Amino acid sequence: MRLAPARLLALTLASLAGTPPCNHEFEKAVFFRRLSPNTTDATIRSLLEQIADLDYCYIARYPDGTSMRIGRAKFKARACEEEDKVLEKNEQILTARQRAIDSAVAACEAFDYWEVDGEEIRVGGARAVDMKEYLRYGDY
Repeated sequence: MRLAPARLLALTLASLAGTPPCNHEFEKAVFFRRLSPNTTDATIRSLLEQIADLDYCYIARYPDGTSMRIGRAKFKARACEEEDKVLEKNEQILTARQRAIDSAVAACEAFDYWEVDGEEIRVGGARAVDMKEYLRYGDY
C-alpha cells in the first residue's frame, strides 16, 4: 500500500513526536461498536444526524471489505447561530466547539443500547488515540 505524501509526513512526524496529530478532536466524536456486519456507514450517519450534522462517519473495515463492526463519527462545530453574532470571534469558536461536544454527549445518551439492523449497538464518547491505535487505524 502506498501512502499519500501528506499522510506519510503526518505518520513520520507523529512517530517522532510520540503523539498522534489532531488528537484534540476526540471530544466531538463518538465511537460505536457491536454493529451488525450488514450495518452501513449511511445507516449510522442517518441515526446520528438526528442529533446534529456530522463531519464524518465511517465503519472500520478489514482489507477484504468486511466490517470490523466498529466505527467512529465526529459532529460538526456549528457556528454562526443568531445569538453568536454578538460574541467575539474566539467566543464564537468555543461556543461552536461546545455545541459539537454537547451533540456527542446527546448521541451517547440517545443511542447507547439502541437496536440497529438486529444488533444492540453501543455508542460511547471517543477517547484520545495513542500511537499504537493511530498507526494501526489512522486518523479515525
